[in-house]
Amino acid sequence: MAEGQFGNFNMNLFFVRNSIDLDFMMPIIVESKQKIICQYEKFSIINNNKKLLVDNNIELVKIHNSLLINLTNFFLKACSRINLLNCFQPLLTTFQDLILYQELKKINYLYSGNNNVIFDHTNSEKVKAIIRVIQNKFKSRNKFIAVPHGINIFKNRMNEYIDIKPPQKVDFTFFDLVICSDKGHFETILAKKKVIIYPLRYTREWVERLIKFKYKKKIKKKSDKKKVLIVHSKFSGNVNDLEFYRIIKILKNMEKFEITIKLHPRSTKNENSEIKNKCKECIFSRDDILNLVNQSDLIIFFQSSAILDAILLNKSVIFPVFATSNQLISSLKRNITSYHSPDQFYKGMLNLKVNMINKNIFQSPKYCELLSKWNDIFNKNFF
Repeated sequence: MAEGQFGNFNMNLFFVRNSIDLDFMMPIIVESKQKIICQYEKFSIINNNKKLLVDNNIELVKIHNSLLINLTNFFLKACSRINLLNCFQPLLTTFQDLILYQELKKINYLYSGNNNVIFDHTNSEKVKAIIRVIQNKFKSRNKFIAVPHGINIFKNRMNEYIDIKPPQKVDFTFFDLVICSDKGHFETILAKKKVIIYPLRYTREWVERLIKFKYKKKIKKKSDKKKVLIVHSKFSGNVNDLEFYRIIKILKNMEKFEITIKLHPRSTKNENSEIKNKCKECIFSRDDILNLVNQSDLIIFFQSSAILDAILLNKSVIFPVFATSNQLISSLKRNITSYHSPDQFYKGMLNLKVNMINKNIFQSPKYCELLSKWNDIFNKNFF
């Protein structure tokens, strides 16, 4: 097993549920001296991350018995709705724990001590069950840590159309430690212990390392059209779908842009199908977001922290303020160009000169300095 620069005392067990978690955890995984990835939900690992795992000789253990676990969760929710939870919960919980225990036994390190058991920021019932089984069935000394899977890039807290009042703080008290990427995350979480550490994933050094490691040199253009990447966010996240489609129509009518849409990995099938039907002349790519950003001249986004990749790569970035009620934090505003109305957007695109789009250098923290902080947190200096 390849050894990284930190984690000298503890085995780090990374529990991942989707490709976003894996991508965000990857710097910590690679840099850990001792590590195993535990895939507890079924998802496809993109080829680029597969290459990272193979080249760093990182062990991957699949512990998802998704059908049985999901059926159990379904029955628990159904019993709750029809007021039968008290009757069936003990039986269903015991059955769920038994299945999870059989899966978790694949991870031999759970029988030994000094493990960091690491999840992303989630309070799902399945994660609570995994933690419960590890605590009850394995007599080792484990610390349960939650790490973020993004950065809070907005001032507002009501980030969904269903929100009619600021959401309550999320209860993460079942973790021993919650690591937050910024003050915005910190203030929305209840935890036994919580700290703020900027993520290694969004440092210039890591992004450039990924570009060098994962991707080929920039592909030469086949036409003179500007390559525009539209980073889709779920419409439920305060994004006006009518304005989203208008933006695409404006770009298409100008006939000087090649438009690629990157659909959100967790958007619904219905939403994805609707976008594909209404934007048939656009390119829909399942490629890694970082690669797409690297190949594009201009990036348009609505509600995605992935936009930090574009800023770190010194790309031209546009935020159509008129299409969303989300308000960007001030530290990002100076690194992008904002359009407050469709008229502004139209004029900006009509007279577009990519090299004139605001591209101030984003000063991310230094990778090595952050690495030392993460090292301290993951080892004895915190606990």
